[in-house]
Amino acid sequence: MKIIFIASPFRAATTWGVAENVRRAERAALDVWRAGGVAVAPQSMSALFHGEGPDERYLIGWLKVLERCDAVLVVAQSCGVAAETARAAELELPVFFSTEDLTEWMGREEAPLFHREGATA
Repeated sequence: MKIIFIASPFRAATTWGVAENVRRAERAALDVWRAGGVAVAPQSMSALFHGEGPDERYLIGWLKVLERCDAVLVVAQSCGVAAETARAAELELPVFFSTEDLTEWMGREEAPLFHREGATA
């Protein structure tokens, strides 16, 4: 099973906008699970932590989680997503912009498992 990081905006001008961003990421995460992957959706996993610590802690922490993933699914663009895709490029992780392309990649037996030293499949 491949672990897929969901790259999608979290912040918004309103509470409603934040909730919409979380829901968008959750829909993408469900698509990943349905396709046979394991979805990591930071927007959903720490949505209620706002104000409980410095934003920087979460941003750095989620980039560390991304390092343990096999690929990234971009749902929409933002400054945070740009940082996540830049880190994925540094790690040579595949970045997908559609669930269809990601699903196809996950379904191929020859899909690479970008092993890093100390990582396991």
